[in-house]
Amino acid sequence: MRGKVVNLKAIADEALQRAGTVEHVVVVRRTREPVAMEVGRDYFYDDLMNLPISRGPANGRCPTR
Repeated sequence: MRGKVVNLKAIADEALQRAGTVEHVVVVRRTREPVAMEVGRDYFYDDLMNLPISRGPANGRCPTR
């Protein structure tokens, strides 16, 4: 868009109002622009990746059955 910031989150929020069935939204920070977040529905990707559960087992291997 020739360097212009497009507020995709606002566009997505409008679509989500119409859908009515979406429970969670993952938002990826690509610019330093402020983003309107809805508490309990919207989560930043980098915040989720910092949760201990996202790192997997300490040895790096998948657990066996």
